[in-house]
Amino acid sequence: MPAKSSKGKVPATKAIDDEKWKKLNAEAGEPHEAAQKLYELIRGCISAAEEPALANVQIAREVIEDTLKNSIKIFPTFNEKYRIVEVWSTFWAYKEDGKLLWTLKVIWDADEPEDDENKPEDEKIRPHYGWEIYLDGKRVGGPGHVYFPPHTGDPAFYRKMNSRPKEEDTGRYQDQYWAGKVRIDWAARVRKLQAEEHEDQSLSEEEYERQRQRPPNAWNNFDLPSFGRG
Repeated sequence: MPAKSSKGKVPATKAIDDEKWKKLNAEAGEPHEAAQKLYELIRGCISAAEEPALANVQIAREVIEDTLKNSIKIFPTFNEKYRIVEVWSTFWAYKEDGKLLWTLKVIWDADEPEDDENKPEDEKIRPHYGWEIYLDGKRVGGPGHVYFPPHTGDPAFYRKMNSRPKEEDTGRYQDQYWAGKVRIDWAARVRKLQAEEHEDQSLSEEEYERQRQRPPNAWNNFDLPSFGRG
């Protein structure tokens, strides 16, 4: 996620609780290794179900893990070729009668390093992939990071502080699956880093966020209730 404070900083020592740090963070030498570790951190959080609410997700865990694995695996390529810096991967679980059971949103992105010559090297925010997990709007996993070595230039493109990535291929990535008697609706929303001169800064923060949350028109092709609508 965009680094706004010391959240993205790699501590001089890996924090007091080393085990907790390892559940949230990892180190990688290059983007594809980072993607694998990113997936392992997210998968570990979901499968461990240390957050009691995540127990409800276990019935669809295999579908969720397979979908995330395929999406995260190609993130470095999408980042390098298409400037994709942020992905929202959301799962909605429905009973056969159409009742919405839960909504799971997994977010990951590529964040910029910190360029502050006044800080020691081991206190700077390094380039990294960041991740968070939300269940019914409540954060239940993260924020975590997969850090790159300093000055490597990886990942290829970063989400910059105060930047406004634009959604790419709106409404292209969605599907529906069955996990036993539970239907899982899935959609991924990918956002591309724009050149600064192309960013629309005329919108207020509230308007920009409403635009980001607006359902794609492609979802109208599915019967209600679906994708959190209806």
